[in-house]
Amino acid sequence: ESFGWWRGVELRKIHNAEEWNELQHLLIMEALGGNALWTDRFLGYHVAIGYYWALNGLFLFSPQAAYNFMELLEAHAVDTYGTFLTENADRLQDLPPPTVAQKYYTSKDLYLFDDFQVSVPVGSRRPP
Repeated sequence: ESFGWWRGVELRKIHNAEEWNELQHLLIMEALGGNALWTDRFLGYHVAIGYYWALNGLFLFSPQAAYNFMELLEAHAVDTYGTFLTENADRLQDLPPPTVAQKYYTSKDLYLFDDFQVSVPVGSRRPP
């Protein structure tokens, strides 16, 4: 994409929408207490920097391996979120939704929310 081989407005928009969605998930998890300990924040920030450079190094040698690794990481994240939701379903039902979640999912300006939903009809995944 950086070389312009796959560059396209629609692809860029999808990437931006995915990044915005990931940020909202991070903010929601933090609002639920995921950043309460300074050690968690410290470790998260520094591991992210190391991960970024390690993945860039891997990409230089094998773009396919870098993308495959990212796919594995995303699959692990989905499993982790699913486990978190299953194990904490009752507790989460009792909590009010964080303000950041309410703003993201219910505001009139659903900035990019529908743009990363490429395999389902627009508006079909909006929560109640």
